[in-house]
Formats: sequence, structure tokens, C-alpha cells
Amino acid sequence: MNKTRSRLKILTSKKKLTIARWLQRIIMIWRRLFGKRYETQVVRGGIRWQIDLHEGIDFGIFFFGVFEYLTTGAYKKIVKSDSVVVDIGANLGAHVLRLAKLVGDGGRVIAIEPTDYAFSKLQANLALNPQLSLRVLPIQAFLGANSSDDPPASLYAKWPLSPGEDSHEDHYGKLADVGVMETRTLDNLLSELNPGKIDFMKIDVDGYEAKILQGSERILKNDRPIIILELAPSCLRECGSSVEELLEVLVGNDYELLDIVFRKPLPKEAESLENILAQGSSCNILAWPSELFNRDQSPDTASSPVKKIYGSLS
Repeated sequence: MNKTRSRLKILTSKKKLTIARWLQRIIMIWRRLFGKRYETQVVRGGIRWQIDLHEGIDFGIFFFGVFEYLTTGAYKKIVKSDSVVVDIGANLGAHVLRLAKLVGDGGRVIAIEPTDYAFSKLQANLALNPQLSLRVLPIQAFLGANSSDDPPASLYAKWPLSPGEDSHEDHYGKLADVGVMETRTLDNLLSELNPGKIDFMKIDVDGYEAKILQGSERILKNDRPIIILELAPSCLRECGSSVEELLEVLVGNDYELLDIVFRKPLPKEAESLENILAQGSSCNILAWPSELFNRDQSPDTASSPVKKIYGSLS
């Protein structure tokens, strides 16, 4: 576990942003020499993107070709043709369109984003990829634990590389208006859509992960999707939640936690899990149905279900 802990502590959000900001400055010096602007269209991995180089997610796609390389590498091993996938916190579609390529014509990606700012960017990127967009159902909705709860007026959806006074002090995000007036639960929303069995979910909602999972109990019990979600203790606390609450719903529904890099088991105790992360940092982790996992067997064992499904990131 020591190796896993040190790996998860490599970069805080501030350090990541600092590196990206310096790369952006170098690139923009070169672009200005040729009269190019911050806004542009690029093709990366066969997907066309509308890019604003002021923004962190956009810049990641522009420079690296993907946003969240390790997360992308992980779900490429998990999501199969004809899968039904839910992306909660879809933002501009950085994962949505790549997931759409993976599911094929027989699959479906349900992309959920609550803010006007990010949802409009998602729609723009879908419009640039008409064939992939046929596999995507974009929905502007705020998800929570109970439909009786009021949605927040704004959420973090902008990640500028040059933070201002109104940026979050830890992750430097900026708030954007939420464009819906009611809270939905994922269970109720999917009951209306009736998309079939959910095979995979990605959840990155800056602190609302536990509440969304509380409103997804039927999906967790019946469909047993593999989940990639953000673990951000400080964001959970800001949203009136906690790592304890997150573990309660996942462990209570017989899920195991895995490090996304080494595919090693993570602690199921809140304090131990928080200690893996540096103060103010976050990482994406895997939540794996327990019937596909045996803590007494290494996930890398040839006969392990994790190994068979997930394979290797190398």
C-alpha cells in the first residue's frame, strides 16, 4: 500500500494547474506568432473539439490529446461495444465522446450535466461529431439523493488556467449557473428513460458523488455497474457530505475500491482512505462490484475477474 499511497500523492490540483499554465504560456507565444487565437477547433483521436485554451479541460485535450489520461486508459479496458454508460458531470464532453466511440452503434452514452456553461459546450462538441452524437443522449439535470431537495444556484464547471479572485482556493474552479430548477435522482431519471442495464458509470461532480450514489441505490443493487468516480474529501465536506458517507453507500452495496493506477485494493475505512491523498488533492478511483473481486486474490492473477475485464494499463 505504501507504493500506492506515494503514487496518489504525486500532484495536487495547484501543482497540476501550475504546470499547465506554463505549458499554455509557451504554446500561446508560438500561436500568437502565427496570428492564432485562444479559441480553435482541433481533431484529437478522431474526435473534433471546440477548444478554449483559457480553460484547463480544453487545454488538456489540445496538448495531451485526452483529458485525464489514466481515467481514459482505465475505462477503455472496461467499456465494451453495445454497453450502456452514464457520464455524470459530463462538462464539455471530454469523456462522453470517447465513451461514444467505445460503445459502438449498439450502445448508448447518457451524458448528464447541470450547468448552462458546460452543457452548451457539450452540445457544441456533439454537433461537431454527428456520427458519435447519435450514440449520446445529453441531459441537463442536477442529480441528488432526494428529488425534494433544491438544486444549488451554481456549481464548479469552469477551470481557468489563470485563476481570479472568484476561483476556488484549492482546485481553482469557477462557478457556473445551474440551468435546472429541480433535483432528480438517477434511479428516477433512468426509470423514465428505460435505457436497459447500466454497465458503467463515471461520476465527477466535485463533492456531490455521495449524494448522487444515494439516489442510485436501485441501479447499484440491480445493475451492478463498474464505476469510476472522483475521491475529493475536501469537496465532499464543502457539499455537506463526507468520505464516510461515500463509503457507506458503496460498501453498503457490496462494492470494493481499487486504485486506478495499480488496480490494488483501497481501504474501506474513511480515515485510511483520506490519508492516501495529500491535503486538498483528489483522484479518480474504481468502485468494483464485490462479486467480481476477491480481496484474498491479487487483481493481477490471471484467473481474477478484475484481470479478465480490466486487463493491463501498460
